[in-house]
This record gives sequence, structure tokens and C-alpha cells, in this order.
Amino acid sequence: MWQDDAACAGMDSEIFFPSVGGGASVAATLEAKKICGRCPVTAECLRVAVEWEEQYPPHDKDKYHGVYGGLSGRERMMLRGA
Repeated sequence: MWQDDAACAGMDSEIFFPSVGGGASVAATLEAKKICGRCPVTAECLRVAVEWEEQYPPHDKDKYHGVYGGLSGRERMMLRGA
């Protein structure tokens, strides 16, 4: 599976799903994006996340939390034009 090749495989998921709000989440998001930046399966990760999120309305922001494919939830919403 593509997840086995991910740079984040085996890492603490808290890095990619920081607590909402505050400077700590900004720093964690940047750390997650650094990891995604060296990942060979970023495109697949992003594709899967966007497909999953398309099932939910844009106002259901809890579903857009976390970093997938190198993008934050807000960035994925903007990518989709939501």
C-alpha cells in the first residue's frame, strides 16, 4: 500500500493533527509540512484526503483538520474552491 512508503509512517499522528488554535498548532503544521516535503507519496495522500473531504459540506470544518499531502485543512478547502 502507498501508506507504507509515506515519510510519516510510524510517526506520532499529533504532528499532523495539532490542537486547534494557537501558535503551537502553527509550529506543528510547519513541522508536518516539512515531513510531507520529503515524502514520495504526497500526491496520493492529498488525493485520498480531498476525495474523503468531498463527502462533507465546507461548513463542517472538523472534517478538514490536519495536514495531508503537505496541505492544511484550510489549504485543501481553498484547493477545492470551498
